[in-house]
Amino acid sequence: MGFTRYWEFSSLDEEKFKDFSSVCKVLIDSMNIPLEDITINERQVRFNGVDEDGHETFYFSLDKSGFDFCKTNIKPYDEVVCGCLYIAKVIFGEDIRINQDCDSGDDEHIIKKVKSILRENKLNKILD
Repeated sequence: MGFTRYWEFSSLDEEKFKDFSSVCKVLIDSMNIPLEDITINERQVRFNGVDEDGHETFYFSLDKSGFDFCKTNIKPYDEVVCGCLYIAKVIFGEDIRINQDCDSGDDEHIIKKVKSILRENKLNKILD
């Protein structure tokens, strides 16, 4: 087994996905966690950790609805995965369900970091 994050949606708004992907780019650029295989565009956000710090590729796509997951094994890039899923929940609201193999309180330090990055990059509107 291993630590896994899960999400599910039936459809997402394309304009909101553009916002989601642009905010994820800011997050990825700001978190200073080494990533590889990065693809960020209007249809998908995709990345993995580097070498031993990678596990399964995070792949969140406008074109891939239904149930999906990313097993991170709590490697360093898990913080970026958690951050992107937090951003997804904020932007898409009730259109997406997100879960993980821990209590939501276990992610509080990551969410604080993400909120700080959003404020530093003047993306406060995402939090409102």
